Amino acid sequence: MRTLLLLLLPFFIQGQTCLYLAYDGFDYGSNLPLNGLSGGGGWSQAWYVQNGDVVLPGYQSSTAAGSLMFGNLQTIGRHATGGRVYLTAGRRLDTSDSGPFSDYVATGQNGIGTQTGDTLWMSALLRKDQNNNSSVYAGLHGSDLSWCDNCTAEKVEFGYFEGQSDVGGQRRWTLRIGNTYYPTSIPVTIGTEAFFVVEIRLLAGSTAVNLYVNPAQLGNGNPAPEMSQSSATPFVFRSSVAYLGNSPGYGSVDEIRLASSYACAAPDNTITVNLPPVAVISATPNDGMAPLGVNLSGTASYDPEGSPLTYTWDFGDGSPADTGATKTHTYPALGQLTVQLTVEDITGLQHTTYQTITVRDDNNTFPCLSSFSLVQTANCSGGTGIIRINDHPQNFTLRNSIGTVLPPVNGNEFHNLAPGIYTYTASNAAGCTDTFALHVPVDSTACPGWQPDSCALKIGTNLSGFADWATERPLRNLMKHVRPDYIAFDDGCFCWSNGNASGIVTDANGYPTSVPQNFNGVDNKVRYVISSEGANLPQGQTYVLLYDGTGTLNVGGSVVETGNVPGRIQFNVLAADNLFFIIHTSQLGDHVRNIRILRLADEFSDIEAQPFYQGFLNKIAPFTTLRFMDWGATNFNPAVQWSDRTPLTYFTYGTPQGVPYEMMVKLANHTQKDVWICVPHAADSSYVAQMATLFRDSLDANLTIYLEYSNEVWNWFFSQAQYNDQTAPSNLNYGRAMAQKAGRTFKIWNDVFGEQSVRVKRVLGLQAGFNYLNEQILSQLDPSEWDYGSPTSYIGLDHSASGNPVLNASSTLQDVIANARNGWASFRPALRQDYRNVRLFGKEIINYEGGQHFVGNALGIPYPYQQAMYDAQYSPEIYGLYDDMLDTLRYWGVELFGNFILASPQESVYGSWGVLNDIDIQPPFITNAPKYQALLDNGCLNGCDGYPAAPVNTWTGFGDGTHWSDAANWSRGMVPLPCQEVLIPAGAEVLLPNGVDGFGKTLEVQQNAELDVGTGGTLEIGN
Repeated sequence: MRTLLLLLLPFFIQGQTCLYLAYDGFDYGSNLPLNGLSGGGGWSQAWYVQNGDVVLPGYQSSTAAGSLMFGNLQTIGRHATGGRVYLTAGRRLDTSDSGPFSDYVATGQNGIGTQTGDTLWMSALLRKDQNNNSSVYAGLHGSDLSWCDNCTAEKVEFGYFEGQSDVGGQRRWTLRIGNTYYPTSIPVTIGTEAFFVVEIRLLAGSTAVNLYVNPAQLGNGNPAPEMSQSSATPFVFRSSVAYLGNSPGYGSVDEIRLASSYACAAPDNTITVNLPPVAVISATPNDGMAPLGVNLSGTASYDPEGSPLTYTWDFGDGSPADTGATKTHTYPALGQLTVQLTVEDITGLQHTTYQTITVRDDNNTFPCLSSFSLVQTANCSGGTGIIRINDHPQNFTLRNSIGTVLPPVNGNEFHNLAPGIYTYTASNAAGCTDTFALHVPVDSTACPGWQPDSCALKIGTNLSGFADWATERPLRNLMKHVRPDYIAFDDGCFCWSNGNASGIVTDANGYPTSVPQNFNGVDNKVRYVISSEGANLPQGQTYVLLYDGTGTLNVGGSVVETGNVPGRIQFNVLAADNLFFIIHTSQLGDHVRNIRILRLADEFSDIEAQPFYQGFLNKIAPFTTLRFMDWGATNFNPAVQWSDRTPLTYFTYGTPQGVPYEMMVKLANHTQKDVWICVPHAADSSYVAQMATLFRDSLDANLTIYLEYSNEVWNWFFSQAQYNDQTAPSNLNYGRAMAQKAGRTFKIWNDVFGEQSVRVKRVLGLQAGFNYLNEQILSQLDPSEWDYGSPTSYIGLDHSASGNPVLNASSTLQDVIANARNGWASFRPALRQDYRNVRLFGKEIINYEGGQHFVGNALGIPYPYQQAMYDAQYSPEIYGLYDDMLDTLRYWGVELFGNFILASPQESVYGSWGVLNDIDIQPPFITNAPKYQALLDNGCLNGCDGYPAAPVNTWTGFGDGTHWSDAANWSRGMVPLPCQEVLIPAGAEVLLPNGVDGFGKTLEVQQNAELDVGTGGTLEIGN
């Protein structure tokens, strides 16, 4: 809430002073299009007439001076008139947390009425100017799309509504609440303005409305309402709307006010009103070639009461806001960008005005922002293709391969197109141009006898993020999986945490430089959570905690320590519990550091050279590609500069910045898997370039890099979506803004890789099934700037009453699968349209994620049938569901399916994402991990027991020592898998250490070679 500095304005003290929450007195010049006008205060946008219409006569400021009038009502300026061809006009209110409506807006909700208990007043003057039945009305509604009151049932409007306001043949002024109309007893008089005031009480369970029409008293009067009604549900408002008839000159509107009292909504000459300031922009030049330097000035702005002003600039190109009366700004981006100047007086009233800056390329043009749909591909016989031009300027053409201009159908479609490439060109009077090569492919699936290549669909997998609650455990050093937030406590607090962790001084790798440390008056010790519910450290195993330095530590939770000497603690995990260790003392100058937590069998392994857990390597062996989105902590990643990354030597990789890229490269090189890399959304150009350099120089050159800008930038749950929206140029919607950022990332990588750029495949992420958004994303960049379009292929559940079958407490796993299968069937057409639209640009499709999408209600609240959702994860039916889904993708020609994810708990309300419940699950997978088995069976593998076949793995002895478990000792850089032929050549000495298992399809130990098998392990050959 805002505190008003009224004491600084002594001339306001006399009587009541009104500060409008929002106001537009239509104090504009003569005969201007209403679209783009922005007078008054309390708004977040200028007026928008449906379709951006600026045709005159139409919605416009009046040609003659003077306001509409009612009694002693205060007025200024002119008024607005309309309408035109059934168009509606609207203006978005400033409903931000810190805006003028803050008392009515709950934090982060961006809508009036999300905070209930207050009363809002709105008033306006309306006049019906023609003797016909065309509607003329104004009011409030809940849509972000300011003109679109029919997009929502949340509306309170007043005026004349054709067909709803006639009583006994008489036109009556009418109140509309939602979709219900309440005619008053007051007749409409053509050519005579009427003054409307609505009192809206924002209640927890409803919205109550009092309507005043031509009230007998203004100002401090207390008239009786003409009508009182209410809604059955609470309403939320975001925009003001005006409909002024079907043709020019049909209606007029003036003096739109929103206020917190009747006196301020209906001020007569006894009321003191503090009017909003007036912002004025001067931009020199406002048109030119990029990079365009523009001098901006707001010095002509003023406040009617003479108050000093503050100035805030939004440059319109996504760069940060700035303050000051004058600014110089350089515009690198192309297009017609809108700079905004907001001025604020000392009472907090604001006004924002807008100025278009046109930035052109060296051909003196800029993009028109056309977008397209491939409505239909060509059939095997030829000419059945259909292209629709969705967004286009005034002039556009489509030519076939010999240059013939094709006639449009229905204004924006081209039908009966043969397979081939078509050229689209467009332009407008402002100087924009677009040129695209649009492809019409043949739909092979409709050709008689056609069948897809059974091995054409590659199967990749996403990997889980590092966390102590994750069951994937990719590293031998389990300390690298723990959470980064250690906990401070002291012996006197008798508490888990005393809240002093922020005061602990640590070294560069996150280890306290000494323990205890005095902070906030107590001697603080630290504890680290290392396993939640046994996920990171499964029960029934023996572990060692190793460390350098001088100190005392112990391990807690359901463990028993079997040894604790300086530098080493051995312990057994007894239960699936929350486990931790405590540093009781750590000597300054030789502090406890380099902590490792290892399985006992890995104690003497070289975890620097061979950091990966063999059980993890076995499970990823079938996949062609590894997507490191969660390894990189892509969602919510705060990294901006290269120095923000997690160091290789940091105590954990479970940080907000994620796993070091060096570790991703090491895994890819070790396993010879292609990589899918996501660039953090806020990474600066230097970060992106250094990231590209690292992968160029350290990843094996034979491996492919799939490159993606962030992840699901359209998903408003993630901070990258907010960032993208807040930094979007004013001429681009959030889909196009994301594509633009992706294009910049792609260009940096392309420049770094140079002649090696063929190694990098540039991927545009898409929101599966949201065809409009994806059309915008795909149309933003030149097709030469990207390689693949990538939606998901999730199979979700319809939890609504329209689900088939409807799910309830008695639902079985079969019901869950049937619901998912039917939902997938209904979703496929929208997904198929996305695929067609990708191919329109001559590109192919890969899926960044996919699989079942069975998630608890509101990301954490179980459904009554939650157990059935869990049971389905282990059922033969879900194997069939995956099989059918992958068959569909293969049939549609998808090149790569990215499973989400490899291993995570199946019974979680946050989603049963993993195809494995735990990384250590062993075959037969058809019974304990049917989703994993489905991936194996669809990956064209020729193996046994669910593992892939591979060439002979020969002992080389290149590792450190003679251990079988050291992958560096084997020719393929991997410890032998169950389906490999194993060769130990003459003269080799091989040790299968105590407690370590070995595998092979066949085993040949040549003459003079030696294989020693330790105790507690198993050597399985020919399984």
